[in-house]
Amino acid sequence: MRNGKNKSEAEILRQKAEEALNTSASPGFTTTHQPINLSETETLKLIHELEVHQIELEFQNEELVLSRSVAQKSCEKYTALYDFAPSGYFTLSKKGEIIELNLCGANMLGKDRSHLITSRFGNFVSRDTKPTFNLFLEKVFCSNTRETCEVTLSTNNALPIFVHLTGIATENGEQCHLTMVDITGLKHAEEEILKLNEELDQRVKQRTSELEEANKELETFSYSVSHDLRVPLRHISGFIDLFLDNKSTQLTRDELRYLNVISSSASEMRRLIDAILSFSKLNRLEFRKTTIHSSAMVQQVIKSFEPDIKTRNITFNVESLPDVQGDEDLIRQVWTNLISNAIKYTGKKPEAVIDIGAISTDNETTFFIKDNGAGFDMNYSRKLFGVFQRLHKTSDFEGVGIGLANVDRIVKRHGGHCRAQGEPGKGATFYFSLPR
Repeated sequence: MRNGKNKSEAEILRQKAEEALNTSASPGFTTTHQPINLSETETLKLIHELEVHQIELEFQNEELVLSRSVAQKSCEKYTALYDFAPSGYFTLSKKGEIIELNLCGANMLGKDRSHLITSRFGNFVSRDTKPTFNLFLEKVFCSNTRETCEVTLSTNNALPIFVHLTGIATENGEQCHLTMVDITGLKHAEEEILKLNEELDQRVKQRTSELEEANKELETFSYSVSHDLRVPLRHISGFIDLFLDNKSTQLTRDELRYLNVISSSASEMRRLIDAILSFSKLNRLEFRKTTIHSSAMVQQVIKSFEPDIKTRNITFNVESLPDVQGDEDLIRQVWTNLISNAIKYTGKKPEAVIDIGAISTDNETTFFIKDNGAGFDMNYSRKLFGVFQRLHKTSDFEGVGIGLANVDRIVKRHGGHCRAQGEPGKGATFYFSLPR
């Protein structure tokens, strides 16, 4: 059923149609106002056509009303989204005057929306960030792309508001659309993080300073104690040797064994003290970085062991090694310790094989030395690079357990790292990596 308004529109359309019909010059009609003589059939046909046309108009009218209703709902939805969006939306003129804005934008500026129309947006920008805003607005109207900036707003509130602005000019270039997002919470969080980072940096510096001081004191103490212990140990060993030279024939077998154990223990302690001194001196040595020709250095180190291994069957397989940057004396000590270990722990093999090579990547160069010697249990690999940590009995392989600790300390001082792989009875492979 059509409502009154629709009937009225239909009647108007019908009246216009009748007027058009009376003035039409179509065949069967005249352009005068004289009565037209039509047959009954023609009259019925004409009435039918008019009724059909009227129905068509009614359908069109209903569609128009429906379209208006949909458009009205869309407009209301858009208005709701525009006003209650969590961001401020503005339309500004070239002079920066506010032409249109939503409720969120008005709330962020701290004034009623009606009072903000024609106001300059720049009046709400703080003095220190106003140059940034002026430059931003100039860029918006000079380019066809989105521009962004961060400014501070000075509103009626006591605290400033930090906002992020995004603007783009309209097609005619006379206005621009602006979005404003409140980033005050984010700014406060950033400030808090910066403050915490500064406090953390200060704490780290303080702890690092305390640790360095403690390490220096420990190194000084170790050096002093080790140095001072060498004199009495030398006296013990010297007097035992003199006593044995002069009185050995007057001593019983047990007495001789006791004195030999004392002498052997004194010698072992002297070796330990020398190792401690060597370890404590590492950080005292001046670090001089130069280009190290690795292949030549390894060959020199191997040659230095020739007098000790001339009676053994040892095969060295040395690849072409890349040059690296580092302290030549310290890296030589690394190779000396690792090659010495490989020679020592293959001592019970009738045919010893020692492979030396390197693997290079974009970030580092990794050297390795592999042997077919005694190997070790990987469950205890974490002890390998510790001071005085040994995985084999002294009776099987002599040593004080500080060589690998020196290697690890030197490599770390170069910014590198060490690791090892092994299996009991099947040999071991030691790796050390240096940054490129």
